[in-house]
Amino acid sequence: MGKRLVPTWQPGWLAREGLTPEPQPWEDAWRTASQPNTFEWWYFDAQLDDGSTAVIVYYTRPFTKRRGPLLPTVNLTINKPDGAKLVRYKSYTPADFSASTTA
Repeated sequence: MGKRLVPTWQPGWLAREGLTPEPQPWEDAWRTASQPNTFEWWYFDAQLDDGSTAVIVYYTRPFTKRRGPLLPTVNLTINKPDGAKLVRYKSYTPADFSASTTA
């Protein structure tokens, strides 16, 4: 049996999620703030002048522990041109965390 292909976009998908083709300011806000059993994450990636790449990910809680309390965490991964990899994690208390819910 062949593998089923799932397209990444279909008409109506954006509307079903309350989205439009043009991103809105609220989409850059904390969208799950009042919802229990959820997590949210944001990321930034970059290619640096020396050829290194960097990815920074911010989590509200681990996606595998959505029912737990907030555990704000930052993950930094840097891949250097020589193949070296630097990975760092730092978690914070919920009191240290804040995010806009409007943009």
